[in-house]
Amino acid sequence: MRFTIGFCLCVSALFALAAQAEDQPGVAQAADISPAARVLLQAAEKGDATAQNDLGVAYEAGNGVPKNIGKAIKWFRKSAEQGNAIAQYNLAAKYSNGEGVAQDPKESLKWFRLAAAQGYGRALYNIAVAYINGQAVARNYVLAAAYFDLAAGTLAPEDAPKAVANRDRIVANLTSAQVKQMHDMVQGCQSSHYKQCPGLTDTPADHDAGAALVVGMPGTMSTGSAFFVNGDGYLVTDAHVVSTCKTVSAPGIGSLERVAVDSQTDLAILKAPAKSTNFARLRDSANRPGEAVVAVGFPYSSALRSGATVTTGVIAALSGLHDDLRFMQMTAPVQHGNSGGPLLGPGGTLVGVVDAALIPNDLTKMTNDIPQNINFAVAVSTLRAFLEANHVVYDKGHGDGGKSVPDIAEDAMKYTILIECAA
Repeated sequence: MRFTIGFCLCVSALFALAAQAEDQPGVAQAADISPAARVLLQAAEKGDATAQNDLGVAYEAGNGVPKNIGKAIKWFRKSAEQGNAIAQYNLAAKYSNGEGVAQDPKESLKWFRLAAAQGYGRALYNIAVAYINGQAVARNYVLAAAYFDLAAGTLAPEDAPKAVANRDRIVANLTSAQVKQMHDMVQGCQSSHYKQCPGLTDTPADHDAGAALVVGMPGTMSTGSAFFVNGDGYLVTDAHVVSTCKTVSAPGIGSLERVAVDSQTDLAILKAPAKSTNFARLRDSANRPGEAVVAVGFPYSSALRSGATVTTGVIAALSGLHDDLRFMQMTAPVQHGNSGGPLLGPGGTLVGVVDAALIPNDLTKMTNDIPQNINFAVAVSTLRAFLEANHVVYDKGHGDGGKSVPDIAEDAMKYTILIECAA
């Protein structure tokens, strides 16, 4: 039997930059670059693997920096070499398609395998495609079925049915012994957390297979956070998280519609296909410096898969950089992937939307001081105005209250989600 299977589900950038910036380590960027851009560039230069991947995405899209596929490849590679599964997938796709590098099916397979060994669903799918088409590897239908099955268990709901259909198509032509062998492979791979998966290392037969790899799901990817603001399925995130995406999705939910995106306030409204019984309530009173805050989100999602993370701090100032009243300064630690998540006050009501962190740069050289815990959020007053301008209803809540941090976090985790972007 012979199958040819493949489909294209490309993915794109999350971390959009607000202005042009030179890829020059150690040099301060233009004053009008958004806080998110400054975080991204400087963190990437300091070796942050997630930021390096996001910077590669920005260079590929020409989003806030000059479009430069060569620099995109450079940052994807730096991140991939540190073990970032998303960057490994992004780099594999570039070698597969010959974008910015010479097309190299074996190099592509190498990076797909490394990402698959971390349980990354899109990479697992591409490993299955390689084995069923017999391209870059020797054809092996049992392995193909096994990897489609593994991919089906890790892909987003809108993508998993494709893997299931391909798996079932192969299984229908396997013997009962081969089906058992496939199930044993899947079980062994899952029980070893992808450390003992047949087909994720070179075999002698692979070296004779040099045909171009026909991949499904090529493209680039990164992630962010979002949260529901009403029971009708409307969500809020940062504009820089979704501004360059053609489609946005959430694991376990599916595709998300972009309703509105505003780069000036760095806010975006999304719409889920189903209603939500859990959502944030926006504070209806003024924020106050010194008030305790809780940040919830999904930083480093390629490495931290167990769920949302929680950090705490206080409101440090009621304005952002250059006294911009649309934003606020807070001290709760945030990382890449936190962008778009909720910032909650003492009563559990929303006081802001996590936006960016300030990373030490040349300011340190000039002042001999290292900035610490200087992080930013979009103020809740800015969010209220944005929602009202786009006719999105929301519930209000009082800012006072004695809810504990664990209770605030538990509630927030019910309406805060991880989002992914596709192009």
